[in-house]
Amino acid sequence: MHRRRGLADRAPSRNRMKDKIVAFFTDVVKEMNKVTWPKKDELWDSTLIVLVVCMLLAAFVYVADTAVSTILRQVL
Repeated sequence: MHRRRGLADRAPSRNRMKDKIVAFFTDVVKEMNKVTWPKKDELWDSTLIVLVVCMLLAAFVYVADTAVSTILRQVL
């Protein structure tokens, strides 16, 4: 026969879940303390590189799209 689970049966699993959640956030804090954060100058340099590469990629996609569109209009 199956017996119904009461509150007393559920309490240990809730405590285990609470312990797991607390352990997770404790581990997150420990790992975040290990992170080497970039200096302000390094961050600005990296940001500039990302922006320049994005602009170059956007320009390339624009030129390629324009060329393909022109060729397809001529063919079709």
